[in-house]
Amino acid sequence: MTSVANGKDIVSLFDISLMQGDKKVQPNGKVRVTLTLTQQQLKEYKDFKIMYIDASGNAAIIESTVSGNEITFETDHFSGYGIIGTKISDSKTPATGDGTYLGWMAALVLSGSALLLVGRKRKKEFHP
Repeated sequence: MTSVANGKDIVSLFDISLMQGDKKVQPNGKVRVTLTLTQQQLKEYKDFKIMYIDASGNAAIIESTVSGNEITFETDHFSGYGIIGTKISDSKTPATGDGTYLGWMAALVLSGSALLLVGRKRKKEFHP
């Protein structure tokens, strides 16, 4: 399953069944399934996809659409499905090219310059 996820995490797993009495039955034709994404999932993940899991555990990504907090797909049978998504990186980790290091370098240069100026001034005032 992890190779199907292709760098994505498994967000949720479902065993979707249609019951007639106490017996599982399959739909007669295609049906549209809509699953709701939680606020926590929306906060932690992006680029959601639906993954179909067959009885042998083989998985494949199937076509789906995301609208707001819902992900929808069509199927002609029920079984195991999963929602996969890309983990949103921690906002404390600087992205490449965001200028974070440039800001630190500028602060370091300014503080170093201030120390040099203070050191020179003290040398001029010192008379043994």
